[in-house]
Amino acid sequence: MENTPRPSKVAGIFLNRCPVCDRAGVFRGPYLMNAACPHCGVVYQREDGYFLGALVLAYFSTGAVIAPVFLWLLFFLQWELGASLLVISLLVFATNPIFFYLSRMMWIHMDREVGRRAWDQDKRGG
Repeated sequence: MENTPRPSKVAGIFLNRCPVCDRAGVFRGPYLMNAACPHCGVVYQREDGYFLGALVLAYFSTGAVIAPVFLWLLFFLQWELGASLLVISLLVFATNPIFFYLSRMMWIHMDREVGRRAWDQDKRGG
């Protein structure tokens, strides 16, 4: 089983894989994260406020997607401001779980690449 090929980092983000072992899932539900990897035991939340960077990443990712859609509705399709804001509000509400998931996964994987040694030493019992 250890000889199975590991997915790329981008695939690991989209497939909900642990950044250390690439075997187990980080999330166990839409908004529920495992505290630690069920396979290798690495703790995901490194410290209090650890996911603040993921929050910022989600904020800017959402803005990068929503702003062009809003401008397209408002100026290209000539929608009224109220209708455009309603559609954008519904779009933000609908895409929130996606951006929540992706921002946390990207944050964990980026942090793992930057601080590889600290992640490897932070396994349960290690």
